[in-house]
Amino acid sequence: HTNPDCGVGINIQLSLQGFYNEIQKNQGFDLSAYKGQKATLYTYTVTNCKEGEHIIADMLVSNGVLIGGDICNPSASDGYLVGFDTKV
Repeated sequence: HTNPDCGVGINIQLSLQGFYNEIQKNQGFDLSAYKGQKATLYTYTVTNCKEGEHIIADMLVSNGVLIGGDICNPSASDGYLVGFDTKV
């Protein structure tokens, strides 16, 4: 399954700069250079995880280039957000 569940146009905002950009820097990305620019956020469902977990992968793409992303569990009770290279 290579098609995203969702693709949304976004503007890279200052709110992405703090905690989220630190995660990006730790995996070789830096959103600072894209502040104020448009990007597309693609969301994929991760299917090879523990049974019952709802895990998604987000990919930020600008002009066809991957500029950042994360793996997260959007559950309100025990959610987490990590970089691509973190084992979950």
